[in-house]
Amino acid sequence: MASQAPAAFKLEIGAIVANRLAAAHARSIRALTCKGKIMHMGMNGFGMIFPVLAYLVVIGIPAAVVIGKAGYSRAWVILAFIPIINLIALWVFAFSKWPAHHKAQ
Repeated sequence: MASQAPAAFKLEIGAIVANRLAAAHARSIRALTCKGKIMHMGMNGFGMIFPVLAYLVVIGIPAAVVIGKAGYSRAWVILAFIPIINLIALWVFAFSKWPAHHKAQ
């Protein structure tokens, strides 16, 4: 049979692990604060604006062009940015009669 470690040894190892975890937590808290104020990493300024602008460019511009070519007002692209409504609008748009198609006939 394998001998078990004494209880005092287990407590010492547990204390070492707890101290290291506490030190790591303290370092992470210090990294998120600047002169005592909590910094919101990436949720303010350029960190929040960039994804929104990228989404507008990647989704908004092509959707506006397609909607315009179909004969609708490009303002309908606003629906592409509203959750759930965008899916409903996509299905309605896909299966409705397009004004540009009627003009061609």
